[in-house]
Amino acid sequence: ICWGPDYVLLYNDAYAPIAGAKHPWALGRGAREVYPEAWEMIGPMYESVIAQEQAANFLSDVLVPLRRSNYLEEVYIAFSASPIWDDNGRVGGVLNSALETTERVVEDRRRHLLSDLASRAAGARNEAEVWRVSTETLGANCLSLPFAFLYEYRPSVHQACLMGTSVETDEALHPPVIDCSTDNLWQFHPTLAKGGVLVEL
Repeated sequence: ICWGPDYVLLYNDAYAPIAGAKHPWALGRGAREVYPEAWEMIGPMYESVIAQEQAANFLSDVLVPLRRSNYLEEVYIAFSASPIWDDNGRVGGVLNSALETTERVVEDRRRHLLSDLASRAAGARNEAEVWRVSTETLGANCLSLPFAFLYEYRPSVHQACLMGTSVETDEALHPPVIDCSTDNLWQFHPTLAKGGVLVEL
């Protein structure tokens, strides 16, 4: 609930994850103070609900930039905002029902990226083109996958050789060659021992 001219924020425990690190500080404070990063979008919506005395529904995935862990996040929310009348019959506040859909949106985007990557790599004429196309495709989709380092495993020498990077970073993060015969930061050794590929995001 956002109540009064300052839209004082009142919420239940289920809302706390959306508030993030701002909880419990946000409870009882004005919504403009709590969400300055999103107020350009939220403010006019609240004003419209109060002025028109009608609900506003955004049941699809709406991008709401939120700073809830001391950095700006890409957050998607499906929500509705309805007027709440006070004892004098005037609209005194706004009732919000919100469902965060960020995880589903990002997962869908990653699935599309992997599908796109598979179809583009399938059209490559040689191995070098596979690496190039893969690097370009991943690099063009940083919102779905912030970074990727592509290595070719060479079993005869138990080494993984860098074939491409989707972003420019310090070389220490992606050495040209990784020894896969011993346990190390990149965890190729236990993965190869199981005969599979493990990707931890």
